[in-house]
Amino acid sequence: MLTLRGRLAWAHDYNPDRAVSAIFQSLPGASFVVNGARPDPDSALVSASAEQNWLNGFSLAATFEGEFSGNVTSYAGKGVVKYSW
Repeated sequence: MLTLRGRLAWAHDYNPDRAVSAIFQSLPGASFVVNGARPDPDSALVSASAEQNWLNGFSLAATFEGEFSGNVTSYAGKGVVKYSW
């Protein structure tokens, strides 16, 4: 039996600001701001998988997951070999 799965989503970050205020406890009044990389507020999320099961207990599976936007491209995959008795 072959099982296919897929998912597509849109993600929106309502607060893409990456500024963090920091203060040293041992030195009062010495605060500073750290700015991180600013991602795009909108991105597409994608996942897909396929699994093949055989009657003798063996199965193979593969999975792909990704996030795509104007300045971020992130993706991962994995494969699984399984035997059940």
